[in-house]
Amino acid sequence: MFFYKVEGVIFLRDLVAKGPNPRGVLYKLKSINPMVWIKGNSDTWFDGGFNILEPKTKIEKCLYNNYEFVLKCLTDEDLKILKRLLVIQKLEVNDYKVLCVHGSPRKINEDLSHNESEEQLKTILEGVKEDIILSGHTHKLQL
Repeated sequence: MFFYKVEGVIFLRDLVAKGPNPRGVLYKLKSINPMVWIKGNSDTWFDGGFNILEPKTKIEKCLYNNYEFVLKCLTDEDLKILKRLLVIQKLEVNDYKVLCVHGSPRKINEDLSHNESEEQLKTILEGVKEDIILSGHTHKLQL
């Protein structure tokens, strides 16, 4: 195994919505102290943004069950950590301006996908001045 000196961690994904130990994940990431830590769209559920009161579909039931489970695992202080996360952050690395988002620069739940047409991408990226965009809301391994 090779070990490299890591200078910083950039975290752009949903943090606690899935998995058996949301509180453990939250505190592990907090202990790493990422240089960028972006709120994912599922993290907004805990801002009061989860609005499925009576889940009807299979996916809604699954999401609701995840939400309920996470609420049981997290304390009020943990929820405050999630609520304070930014949805967009900018930094500079080696003279490159970097824009960090979860979804797209304009929406937290919008994909930046290789399937988008050039026209769609122009619309999504309108006004972006940065050299590089990092996005975590892909749901697929892609560049």
